[in-house]
Amino acid sequence: MKSWEPMSPVVLSVRVLERDICVRAIFLDEGMSVLLAGGDKTHIGAVSIKEPGRSVVTVCLEGHREDCISERWAVALGEAIDQTVCVQCGIHYDYLSRSGIEQVLEACNQLLEKIMNILK
Repeated sequence: MKSWEPMSPVVLSVRVLERDICVRAIFLDEGMSVLLAGGDKTHIGAVSIKEPGRSVVTVCLEGHREDCISERWAVALGEAIDQTVCVQCGIHYDYLSRSGIEQVLEACNQLLEKIMNILK
């Protein structure tokens, strides 16, 4: 049984390197739409769609690398609800170091875990 109402958004954020990364998940009658963005410049860098019983499909815009995040989220959420999930992701930090990338990825993992807990 679902613990959410259709069209009810869940909005969460986490502060990473003095900037916010926000997720807005909207539960639909059938499926879920997710926007994950933040840092110095919010945008759309990658979009991943996961349908039940099918492989994830991702479009990653030229010069972007958010596909590793959008794909992970789409697969995890799609399997959790067994419905179609669309994840848009755009996170940009100016002059991000390797350590900074790891912090951003960890923050995204924490946000995903929070969303997964809402689905339980």
